[in-house]
Amino acid sequence: MLKIFIYFFYLNLSSAYPEVMPNNLNLALKQFGLRLDDGNHYVLSKNQLRSGKQFQLANIIAEKNGTRIDIELTKPIVESEVANMINTQFDLILKLYGPQFTPYQGAVTNISTCTEEYKPKSKTIFVLGKATKILIANSTDRFVLGVCEKSEIKLKAVIAFVYDSDQSELVQFRIFIPIDKFVEKDILQLLKKIKIDKK
Repeated sequence: MLKIFIYFFYLNLSSAYPEVMPNNLNLALKQFGLRLDDGNHYVLSKNQLRSGKQFQLANIIAEKNGTRIDIELTKPIVESEVANMINTQFDLILKLYGPQFTPYQGAVTNISTCTEEYKPKSKTIFVLGKATKILIANSTDRFVLGVCEKSEIKLKAVIAFVYDSDQSELVQFRIFIPIDKFVEKDILQLLKKIKIDKK
């Protein structure tokens, strides 16, 4: 069902706007009524807006000192659909760390799976006054999730979905931090300080 939704979403895109590049993350988020503490210090590398018959989609990427924030924003989203959409996305991510078929020429099928220590961990924090589930997962240095080999794990990824009911928009945050710089409480604090910006 999700694949069908995504297919028709992109099929219905009627126009793609060129990238508009403000000089920091908060200037990009301002047009969607959001603000991130310390967002003024994150330099944008992508700020792309697309508008379709039914939805608007924004893709934003910003970086600071090796930490990268990927943001995908979709609107309008009816609040009654939010929980199901978020659960579906989290299930897809968790499956990346589950049993996987590995290439093998022969009659035997090899299946690999992550050991428990390398599987994503979930937590619940309050964002915009609402209990919000997040995932903390391992990533390669190319921002690819689903990695289970210690030698390939270079980044920690913190994934959160935030819904702003006033704007009817669903925002996905993926924050990638180098393993040697990852401090969980600092990243959780960053997410907790997402604010509504209606100025």
